[in-house]
Amino acid sequence: MNSNLEKQEAILREIAALPEGRRLKQLKSAEKDLTQQLIELAAAAEYISNGDVSQGLAYCEMVRDLADESGSAAARARSRAALGQALSHAGRFEEAVQTLKQGVAAGEQTDEKEQTAWCFMVLVHPLAQLSLYEEAAEAGESARETFLELGNELMAAGVDVSLGAAARMSGDARKALQHYDRARPFLREDKIKLARLDANRGNALYSLYELTRAEQAYRDAMSAFQSLGTDWAVAVMHENLGDLMARQGRYQKALTHFEQAAQLLNAGDSPADVARIRMECAEAQASLGLLQDAVDEYHASLPVLQEHGLKWDRARALLGLSRTLTRLNHRKEALAALEESRALFHELGHDAFAARADLLRAELAAKTDPDKGINILQGAIGNLQEHPADLALAHHHLAAFYMQLGKPGEAESELNKAFTIAEKLDIAPLLVDLLHLRGKLFLSRGETAQGLQTLRSALQQVERIRSSLQAERLRAAFHGEHMFVYRDLVAAILQQGGKDAVREAFSIVEMARSRSLLELVRDSLSDIEKTDQIDTDPRKQQLLSRIAELRGKLNALYGELDDLSGPSQRHLSPGAWRETIQECEREIQVLENRLALGFGSSLSVADPVPLAEVQQSLHPEQTLIEYFVTGDYYSAFVISNKEIHLQENLVSQEEIRGLLQRLQFQLIRASRPGALKNGRRLALVTDVQRELQSLYRALVAPVETLLCNSACLTFIPHGILHSLPFHALWNGSAYLCDDFEITVAPSASLLIHSGLSEKAENRDVKESKAVVAGVADPLAPRIEHEARAIARLLPDSQLLVNDDCSLNAFTDSVHRSDLVHIACHGRFLPESPLASGLKLSDSWMTVRDVCSL
Repeated sequence: MNSNLEKQEAILREIAALPEGRRLKQLKSAEKDLTQQLIELAAAAEYISNGDVSQGLAYCEMVRDLADESGSAAARARSRAALGQALSHAGRFEEAVQTLKQGVAAGEQTDEKEQTAWCFMVLVHPLAQLSLYEEAAEAGESARETFLELGNELMAAGVDVSLGAAARMSGDARKALQHYDRARPFLREDKIKLARLDANRGNALYSLYELTRAEQAYRDAMSAFQSLGTDWAVAVMHENLGDLMARQGRYQKALTHFEQAAQLLNAGDSPADVARIRMECAEAQASLGLLQDAVDEYHASLPVLQEHGLKWDRARALLGLSRTLTRLNHRKEALAALEESRALFHELGHDAFAARADLLRAELAAKTDPDKGINILQGAIGNLQEHPADLALAHHHLAAFYMQLGKPGEAESELNKAFTIAEKLDIAPLLVDLLHLRGKLFLSRGETAQGLQTLRSALQQVERIRSSLQAERLRAAFHGEHMFVYRDLVAAILQQGGKDAVREAFSIVEMARSRSLLELVRDSLSDIEKTDQIDTDPRKQQLLSRIAELRGKLNALYGELDDLSGPSQRHLSPGAWRETIQECEREIQVLENRLALGFGSSLSVADPVPLAEVQQSLHPEQTLIEYFVTGDYYSAFVISNKEIHLQENLVSQEEIRGLLQRLQFQLIRASRPGALKNGRRLALVTDVQRELQSLYRALVAPVETLLCNSACLTFIPHGILHSLPFHALWNGSAYLCDDFEITVAPSASLLIHSGLSEKAENRDVKESKAVVAGVADPLAPRIEHEARAIARLLPDSQLLVNDDCSLNAFTDSVHRSDLVHIACHGRFLPESPLASGLKLSDSWMTVRDVCSL
């Protein structure tokens, strides 16, 4: 800020501190011309709104009132130009237009050409935001002509910047660049106008998919805005960089930029900007696989965008919502959002963006009628020529539809067109989809070697994106969203066969399994020596404090989830109780993401343990059975320290789901109050054993000849098999745990990395330092007896039963123990997995609590 602006800001503060009736008198007492004073104060207030929207808006409103009181037409016009700018910064575009038109009228009444032109210049932006492009262009051209007539080429160049922005928003990015090129020579000495030009130039280049140049333009603009202290403009640059990086698949950096933008903006001062950021953040979340998070953000942003008349942003949000709902199989809601989005784009004359909506419309149509999908896409392609990423995606969809129709030649032609575009853009998520589809095309034609190599390339792109994500939740979501690449590659490797096929397939199965958990465990173990380092960053401490507060609140709320307590013991109604829990969970997720994005250390990238190392880690009487899925069937690797066998197509996923549902039904039936009375115990046990035997036949019987020399079985489940009690499988005469020691692990790599396999071989359980915990209640009264019996078998053990087994007592004991045995109630909450946990005497020990041990 120059010295004159600093002086004017001081005067603004001084005037604002006075009673309203004395403000104009104070200005009149100065020797300077009153109109000139008001014009200079308006300029200062407008400048302040660039960095502090709320304060700038208050000053602009004060100067407008003073200008009206003074009766000066020039001051009335200029003060409204400043107020219109501040209102635009606040996202109050309709109010901005109304205010600026008042300024135009005031200036035209007395032929105040310069101030009238100023109002016309500022009017361009809110009109364009409201999608009134022709009116915006007319206002801009009027302002430019007037400034040129007055010999003010600098202001005329500023108008060109505004006209360029309006042209870009109307869909004509090349015309926008022409405006910017015409303006640049006149703005070299005006830092703020040059920064605005670079920011708008970045938007135009982004629209043309010249992403590297766009990023540089944004960074140049942000650097300038930071030096000028204009926080609002810096926030917008963070938003633009986040949007660009999300498009490229640089999700971690994108979300970091969105977070930085949100921190700079005050939701109360700039609700429209905050809503737009939430919408763009939702697009990134959906791309990562955080679908429900994305839906929540879309629903939060849409009403605000509508309230502020932002039709284009609302149309974009509706399209993103429709895509996300489609992936959640909410077809009816998705179609409604899609049609509303298309209608808005057509109303605004945005044919290219309407064509984007047609990509999704074609995808939905092709599920039942591929020919219809092809027709929709062929009609849309003509409007996507200036949007290469969307054009490549359209060709990808066409290729997929042709493959669906059994037309590989047409599919290959469309894929070649898509690759010609995509390889220049280097957008990793797009390359994943294209490589995956091309690999499947090669395999369908019997070109196995090319198919395998292409699928391996697709997997490399997936791993490239995954390794760039530092927040564990983001990694896990993205990984799960792209599991199809791992599965299809494993199936292709095994189909080809060969001496190394099983080893490579095992490596990829491990790569697809529990990687985030492996990385968290490995990093936490490597960080043990750093626990004495205290982080004093107050922002981080504030986040951690709030997270701890919310976790405590959740524990108290979940403490009310007791089957034995009646409604009178609840502090809230069931509906309010669930809503409060969901709000707490959502806030914790937001804060944890913010913590990871702003302060998290880099997570390592864990490679799977090679098969040879897994075998070396198994003791001679141990066999590892690792299940995985290819196509619709479960298969298994059966691994000992000397051999590996592959058992393919054990059982279909559908059959396993049915068997587990029947087992669950029988277990619930047997656990109902009074179910074991009147001699029904034997019948109920027989029914449960029948279902356990069916599961044994499906999953263990096909490999039981490979288990003859085993005393210990280690199961690595997959998918819904994680809910299966392997130790209780019934072979017709005994439970599996009667014949074998049973262990279960999320992955072979995690088993080996944690050293559990080695410890299982060398450890004498009776010599282990143990904690034995049990919390009994009327539904499970014998838990205490179990705990005491186990404790008697472990001489060096600490016993915690019932009231003694509080969360604090248990966690303190765990830190000093090698072995933990706990018997209590548990719960799994699919809508909030991190809140799942074990019921101790005073509270629930959640997954979050376990992770912090």
